[in-house]
Amino acid sequence: MTSYCATHGIIRNGSGCCAKRTVAGGQHDYIGHSGRWLAITLSAMVGACVASGPLVREQRSAPAFDPTEFFAGHTSGRGELKVIFRHSQPVKVEGFGRLTANGAIVLEQDVHRGNAAPTHRSWYLHRVGPGRYAGTLTDANGPVAGEVVNNSLHLGFAMQGGLHADQWLYLQPGGLVARNRMVVTKFGIAIASLDETITRAQP
Repeated sequence: MTSYCATHGIIRNGSGCCAKRTVAGGQHDYIGHSGRWLAITLSAMVGACVASGPLVREQRSAPAFDPTEFFAGHTSGRGELKVIFRHSQPVKVEGFGRLTANGAIVLEQDVHRGNAAPTHRSWYLHRVGPGRYAGTLTDANGPVAGEVVNNSLHLGFAMQGGLHADQWLYLQPGGLVARNRMVVTKFGIAIASLDETITRAQP
């Protein structure tokens, strides 16, 4: 797992604010006044880390993830949303899914984020080939594409404002819990991430 964080030290010396960097031989040099904008940017980024990749440690060969089965009925999610330069917020999601005659899943979700008023979103997902899914989402700006590999489901879709979202869901042993990592990027840079645990009601 990687994080969108500054890794350089920031110091202040007698001539002003400088960014410290490591060069050959383990020595340090400093970016002076001409690089002050970089120091300010890096300083602001410290503490504003946003996860930017899948949960590799959650990948397993089993159980196989069938999203139409997992999201049928009631599901409940609890997680934390991190947006760059902002405080993290708790997120609660209550969902109910139903299967259609053609085997697709229609999932209705109410999303509670921090103290904000709840919002509603709708998913439609159907199988289009071995391990491949397609569908729609009210938050998406275009189609949703999905791929299942063993216990993981990867969803990707564009959003308004030039944003792109990737979700990686990992079904846990027993089939009733899934870990969810969602990352939103702009120009390839992670600007928000959600880490969530989703629990399916006993069938």
